[in-house]
Amino acid sequence: MTTNASSNNNKGNEAPILLGKQHKAEVINLHHEMTRLSKQGLFITDTHAHMVKPYMNTYAEALEVLEQGANLGVNRTIAIGITLEDSQQNIELVKYVNTNKSRNNIHIYATVGLHPSDVFNYTTTDAEQLATLAKQGGVVGIGEIGLDYHYDNAPSKILQQQAFREQLEVALEAGLPVAIHNRDAHTDTMKILQETYTSHPKCKGGVMHCFPGDAKLLRWCITHNFHVSYAGNATFKNAELIREDIANTPMELILVETDAPYLTPSPFRGQGNKPQNTIYTAYTVARVKGVSMEEIVRQTERNVRTLFGKVTA
Repeated sequence: MTTNASSNNNKGNEAPILLGKQHKAEVINLHHEMTRLSKQGLFITDTHAHMVKPYMNTYAEALEVLEQGANLGVNRTIAIGITLEDSQQNIELVKYVNTNKSRNNIHIYATVGLHPSDVFNYTTTDAEQLATLAKQGGVVGIGEIGLDYHYDNAPSKILQQQAFREQLEVALEAGLPVAIHNRDAHTDTMKILQETYTSHPKCKGGVMHCFPGDAKLLRWCITHNFHVSYAGNATFKNAELIREDIANTPMELILVETDAPYLTPSPFRGQGNKPQNTIYTAYTVARVKGVSMEEIVRQTERNVRTLFGKVTA
């Protein structure tokens, strides 16, 4: 038996099945379905994971995690940068994996960027260094960049906005898409993106990472042909707003991610997140959309290649 959401889709006001510890048979069926799809050369991409220090101790450990992902049909991972240091490590990880992997079905790419929570000492020199990193092999995007107004002890809004704008300019010059972090900063995020990036002829698009569930922000993304990525929090019982946005997101704009090691999806909450768990978010998207896992896998793969033009494998 294979997992086919279209045979058991969400009708009317019926809530989609969310995998929990009591759904062991459903989880097994999902694993079987991913095995079937993998044999056809179909797989899922974790479009946003943190794969280097301090999240992974060694590149060898990261490679082992990628191998685990490939066993469950998550054959491609995009390692996300949040500092200059780990952006450089992402590039080195890509080289390490491509040199040491024992299986051709494991693929990894990198982004480089400065997270808004890590720009306390930001200067334009940082953007210049980022521009140099963006030219390295395996780099497919600039991110995660953006704004985070959640914490009182965060970098000043003015400094965050400067770093955001200048990194968007790096993306324009590099001809790369962007991965956006936005927490409690919807209005300023949309404003800066529209002023600095999406209105520019060199814009290569982007993704609103770990979409928070906000109708106005979703409308902005759809209007500007901006991709929307859903993470493990879409599987939480209290995530009705996120699932409502999934229902309203065009299929051609949907991506899935883990944000590993954070936001571990049901049914494995409480454990550290890994790329392999992208399948549970994809399953939730399939249930909400009322389509099969195969359709979600095929569509998200098309979307990854549309957005991240430098992804070749």
